[in-house]
Amino acid sequence: MTKLSVYDFDKTIYNGETLNDFYRFYLIKKPWKIYTVIFQLWYFLLYILKIINLEKLKENFLRFLNGENTGELKKLIREFWEKKESKINPWVKDEILKNKKETEILVAISASPTFLIIDRLRLMGFDVVIGTDFLFESTKFHSHITSKNCKNYEKVRRLNKWAEDNNIQYDIVNFYSDSIADKPLFDLSENKYWIKKGILKNGMPQKKTFIDKLFWK
Repeated sequence: MTKLSVYDFDKTIYNGETLNDFYRFYLIKKPWKIYTVIFQLWYFLLYILKIINLEKLKENFLRFLNGENTGELKKLIREFWEKKESKINPWVKDEILKNKKETEILVAISASPTFLIIDRLRLMGFDVVIGTDFLFESTKFHSHITSKNCKNYEKVRRLNKWAEDNNIQYDIVNFYSDSIADKPLFDLSENKYWIKKGILKNGMPQKKTFIDKLFWK
């Protein structure tokens, strides 16, 4: 069995919501896109009214990037992480060093768009990065999810798919998350770590937060 250490990303490694923070950063860089805020509020209302699901909300939210050149987007993402370095929780670096000694593969699995987090996580030493995948076509971004939204049981399904593709049987030795939405992964892990307001604690959350309830699926 291959031993894994597995991390959620938002509010676990990163003390915030990556997509929301990147959107604010993007508007500062390209203030003429401020008009997109109106559409974001409209799509959020449709979600609250259960007219669209969470996956469609995320696709519509990311329409502000439609047509963005991949080279320019990579440059923006690199600059974003340079500015947001301080929001990486301070305990993460030492914990990763410990994980590298205890386990064989370091995995990050997140509902965040893969293209926003993958390069930063590779720099931190993660071997595998699994997130919500979006379409890139002819060097342009398209706000279309090509996987499913990587949340809840979908995280286990995606991890199993990665393991199957790589002919790996695994044990999760350590799992880190801020949310009870990750109970399917907590249940698979030998050691459970709950990140509460950026602080690393033993155990797992016992109830849904307001945000969990709002964005459960």
